[in-house]
Amino acid sequence: MASSDQDNRDIETELYIITGCLSTVILCVICVIIYLSIVTKRMKLEIQKLKVHPSSVQYMKPEIQPSEELAKRGYSMFNGDMNGSVRDYRGAY
Repeated sequence: MASSDQDNRDIETELYIITGCLSTVILCVICVIIYLSIVTKRMKLEIQKLKVHPSSVQYMKPEIQPSEELAKRGYSMFNGDMNGSVRDYRGAY
């Protein structure tokens, strides 16, 4: 009889340990999901803000004005042309 009681306690102890570990893992996963949803929401709001006010991103330096030509400052706009040839949708030149 005493051996049976000891076996039941061992099974109960193992069950408590497994339950505790699994509940801790589930709690951690829930916390990570909540954190990622908050970060995603912040990023979404920042993107929406940038879409509303794109001029604040284009000209970070106050001395560069939107109407100023970039060539005067030594810059040029990228037009997608690589080495004089344009790649088509199949990847061929």
